[in-house]
Amino acid sequence: MANRVVVDICGEEYTLIAEESAAYMQRVGSYVGGKMQEVLSGARVGRTDAAVLTAVNIADELFKAQTSAEQLRGQIKSYVDEAGKAQREVSEMKREVFRLQQKLDRLQRPAQKPAPKQDRHPSRPAPQPVSPPAPQPAPETLRQDAPHHENPDSPQPEEQLPNQQSLPLPPADQEA
Repeated sequence: MANRVVVDICGEEYTLIAEESAAYMQRVGSYVGGKMQEVLSGARVGRTDAAVLTAVNIADELFKAQTSAEQLRGQIKSYVDEAGKAQREVSEMKREVFRLQQKLDRLQRPAQKPAPKQDRHPSRPAPQPVSPPAPQPAPETLRQDAPHHENPDSPQPEEQLPNQQSLPLPPADQEA
């Protein structure tokens, strides 16, 4: 529904017909009247020239406002893009934290596993581990604590350390 509003611009009444509210139309009429008064008070021009200069000034304001709005839209788009990128990075970091937590859990699990249960009767003691016997030196090898002689062909005294057993060696001229 079109609204009819009468506005005063520089002492002249104009009837404006528009879809906007009456209050809005009054604001528009007041704005144009104020801008015309600025032109008429600043320059010695007639009403027609003042109307043209006012239209030029308002068009200038419009273009500057549009440029500013476009810059703001670009800035907002940049902020939205940055926010989206940050949100994707946060999601990626959360996935990485989850992956690392799972890896940590897997690494800690073997250390936390209880000993496997053995099938044994409660009255029987658990078997004890058997350790292998200590290695015995071969009879032909020299002991580190035995004295060494310069000449290997000369007879060597047989020495026996406490708690050691000497084994007979076959004669040198016989083969075993």
